[in-house]
Amino acid sequence: MRPHPRTRLCQWIADRYPTARVERSAALRLVWRGLLAVIAPRGPVEIRTRDYRMRADPRRAQIGGSILRRCGYDRTTTDHFRAAVRPSMLVIDVGSNVGHYALVAAAALRGTGEVRAYEPEPKAFAELEGNVRLNGFSNVVARHAAVSERHGRAGLFVDAGNAGGHSLAEANTRRGDGRVEVQTVTLDEECAGRPVGLLKIDAQGAEAKILLGAREVLTRARPLVYLEFWPHGVRGCGSDPLEVPDTIRSYGYRARVIERRRGRIRDAEPGELERIAASDDRRLGCNLLLEKA
Repeated sequence: MRPHPRTRLCQWIADRYPTARVERSAALRLVWRGLLAVIAPRGPVEIRTRDYRMRADPRRAQIGGSILRRCGYDRTTTDHFRAAVRPSMLVIDVGSNVGHYALVAAAALRGTGEVRAYEPEPKAFAELEGNVRLNGFSNVVARHAAVSERHGRAGLFVDAGNAGGHSLAEANTRRGDGRVEVQTVTLDEECAGRPVGLLKIDAQGAEAKILLGAREVLTRARPLVYLEFWPHGVRGCGSDPLEVPDTIRSYGYRARVIERRRGRIRDAEPGELERIAASDDRRLGCNLLLEKA
């Protein structure tokens, strides 16, 4: 099917515009966002970021649309994540969605090592596979599965209101769009003793279960971990969020807080994670960097 004229026009401009520089140039970003607002593309537009090429869909506002507008995603975390990648490393991306972090890691590895990207939602997984092919990355393995504390099957609840909000708990979605059955795996089984160098987890409340299923991975290899901690979602998935800080410490890690808006990573204050974990405010959460204590 031929793309909409607005999408074709936007693609023509994107092919000539320095989209790879947009994220780091306020002037280029202002012009680029203005062009997107005026043209209003009706479908995916292929852009170049600093690390990769991507077909970003403006209709998927929270993920694809965000990357399309910024020509990047979460600069603070991404810059730190990229710098942490080492040659021949095994990188795990749990909750990969359209593949931003997986693609950043693959580019940084420069053909060495391996990236394993886990995404259970069918549409996001299809976009992930398409973006891997678009870049010609041979060191990315895309897995259509949810990571949890046990191997088996589970229901994934699709969120029509948030392209990054699909969850193993229906209560965690904003606007439900049905349920799909997905395979669940554990990182300990998937990695089978192979040392992991870098791990990113963004799983809409399943983080407590993922940590339980990754005990060997985390205590043996001690990878650097980027973790989205959403207590309301953890509770919705049937776990106690107050156990997450204890699990982190029991695995020999200390937590640092990633402050995206301030562009910094700081040490967690005493009792800070417990205070966050005790709240059931749906809006309250934090992004953590877990380092070996």
